[in-house]
Amino acid sequence: IQRNPEPWVPGVAAGPDGRLWHGYGTGLRRYDPHTDRYEAGWRAFAEPGLTERAVRRGESGTDMLTSQTGAKTVICALWPTGPESCWAYWTTGSAYTLTFWEHGAWQRWDVPPPVDLDGRCIPMFADRAGNLWMSAGRHGLHRFREGEFVRYTRSDGLSDDWILCGLEDREGNLWFGTFAGGLNRWQPQPLQTVLTQEGKPLPNTWAVLESQDGAMWIGTDEGLVRKQADSLEQVTTEQGLPGNAVRAL
Repeated sequence: IQRNPEPWVPGVAAGPDGRLWHGYGTGLRRYDPHTDRYEAGWRAFAEPGLTERAVRRGESGTDMLTSQTGAKTVICALWPTGPESCWAYWTTGSAYTLTFWEHGAWQRWDVPPPVDLDGRCIPMFADRAGNLWMSAGRHGLHRFREGEFVRYTRSDGLSDDWILCGLEDREGNLWFGTFAGGLNRWQPQPLQTVLTQEGKPLPNTWAVLESQDGAMWIGTDEGLVRKQADSLEQVTTEQGLPGNAVRAL
């Protein structure tokens, strides 16, 4: 693979055409696996609306976008929506911003506090109804639509406020994995918590993926769980898994 032009890539996402979007502190770059090359051109955060920004030379020799207070800009999540469009969720210090890049133009919205991602890359995805869903870290879940943010927390039925992963399945159900409350399913109403046979939530649900047969695969700190209809099957080191902590699928 062609050498990455920057040493740190906090955000990576595959677009619908198979090309990979990479997020950096200075903007977006796209990699084409068919040509094994990064495309020419740079979708820089030149016009997202930052009022305090300065580009300085980092210790590694790469450019980093920083505010005047010295806080580095970091991409938290990416969601490509087409060949020439991509959502980017990023932070500068304690401020969080949602941006949309399309055909060379940026749009920008400030994410309402509180948000605390604890330095993590976070889940973000768009559903078929046109809603964009993103984690607020320890402070619940954001839904963004037509310029407006709506926050959901335990008071709205979530089993835990710390959202670690999420997706929409082929039937339109929304799934959200949490740190301490297991896996939540939204159909879209009401919210339900997926429980084990012992009646407990799945432990630390880090990742969720739907397979071609409609089964949900769930990565937890206690192994890999396969959910098919109402049955749960757990795979751990006893079944040959190298380790029980599954944090990506």
